[in-house]
Amino acid sequence: MHELGVAQQIVAEVARQAPDQKISEVGVEVGVLSGVVVHALQYGFGVAKLGTLLEEATLTVATGLRQAECANCKTEFQSDQAWSCCPQCQSDRVKFRGGDDVRLLFIEVVE
Repeated sequence: MHELGVAQQIVAEVARQAPDQKISEVGVEVGVLSGVVVHALQYGFGVAKLGTLLEEATLTVATGLRQAECANCKTEFQSDQAWSCCPQCQSDRVKFRGGDDVRLLFIEVVE
């Protein structure tokens, strides 16, 4: 379960960005092609946060879509698929980027 490793990295990054602060919520974006299973990440976060200042924090997960641009008509769009045609002209000449990572979106500190 590589989600536990991802969760440990999230906890470490939050601790680095907000040292000595109690955290109530952490938001991340999980790309559709990241291979991360969200419920496994939630479970891993529950384990990784034990004994830290994130112990009572919740993890909010948003889905990160792929950014795409059609080489024919230059239409820019987002996709939750590994591959798709342009929604404007139906061309299969589409350049994709992103959607394969996990990004830290926000940290909510207890006041």
